[in-house]
Amino acid sequence: MIKPEFLDLIEFTEVEKQKYLELSPKIPLYMDEVARDYVMDKRDPKEVAQEISDCADKIGIHQYTVELVMSLWAGEYLEKEYEKAGLSKQLFIDAMKDMTYKMRECVKYHGIFGTTAHTTGWFNGWFHLNRVALGRLQYDTNITFGQDLEICGIKLYENTPCLGCHIPSSGKLTRELCIESYKLAYKQFPEMRINGLLPIRCISWLLFTPYVHVFGEKGNTSNFQRSFYIYNEGRYESFLQDMTVYGKHLSEGDLPMETSLQRNFLKYINEINAYGYGYGLLLFDGENIVTDRNPG
Repeated sequence: MIKPEFLDLIEFTEVEKQKYLELSPKIPLYMDEVARDYVMDKRDPKEVAQEISDCADKIGIHQYTVELVMSLWAGEYLEKEYEKAGLSKQLFIDAMKDMTYKMRECVKYHGIFGTTAHTTGWFNGWFHLNRVALGRLQYDTNITFGQDLEICGIKLYENTPCLGCHIPSSGKLTRELCIESYKLAYKQFPEMRINGLLPIRCISWLLFTPYVHVFGEKGNTSNFQRSFYIYNEGRYESFLQDMTVYGKHLSEGDLPMETSLQRNFLKYINEINAYGYGYGLLLFDGENIVTDRNPG
C-alpha cells in the first residue's frame, strides 16, 4: 500500500490525491496481494488482468479505476525491485510518474479516474523492469532492432539490442529536453553503444513524414521527427489519434479548434486523408544527434 505523501512525489494534484483517497478504500485488500505477486513473482499479466476485471464486476467500480489503484499499490513492491537491481530512487519515482500521466489521459478522454494502460500491455514494461524513464522520454530496454540496416558507418541487424523510445504526455517535446534525455540514456546504457553511437528506435505516429506539414516546419514535433532517420512507414485506414489531438472522436463532430495543431489536422484530414506511423532510428554520440536532419 502506498502512503499519501508518495502521491506528491509523482505529482498528483490535491484534487487527484483526494480522489485516490476516496476510491482506494473501496478496493478489496486482496488486490494488494495481486499487485505483490505481479511485481515480485512476475505473475502472468493475463491472470492479473482477469483479477482486475473480476474485482471491478464484484464491487461495481469501473475496471479503469481498479487498474489504477492496483498499479499504484504495486509501486511499493516495484520500489523494492529497483533497490535490488541497484537502480536509483529517482528512476523509480520517474517510472511511477507514468501512472499520473496515464490517469490524466483517462480522465481527459473517458471522464474516469483510472487508467486504460493495462497490466497485460503498457504497465508490464514498468513492473517487470523492462522500461526506464530518463528525463522527458521513456525507453524500453529489452528490444532488438528488428531488421538489417547500415547507416552512418555502423551496421544494425535484426537481433541488435537497442533502446525503444516512447513519448509520454508530460509536457512540451522541446529539442533541449530530448537531448538531455538522450544524454542520460547514453550514460545509462554504455553496453548498447556501437562504435560510440547509441541506437534509439522509435515507432510513432509523430514520425509519419506527411504530418510534418501539420506539425509546422519549425515546431518541436517536426524537430523531433527530423532527429530520426525514418527507415519505414506503416499506414492506418483512419485517423487513430483523434482523441489525442481533439480529446474526442472525429465522428462526434464539433471538434475544438483551439490550437494550430487541431486546425492543421482538420485541414489535412479534409485535403489529404492519409494516416500512418513511422519507424525511426536515432544515433547519439553522447553530445550530438548523428542522424539529425534539422537545419543549422
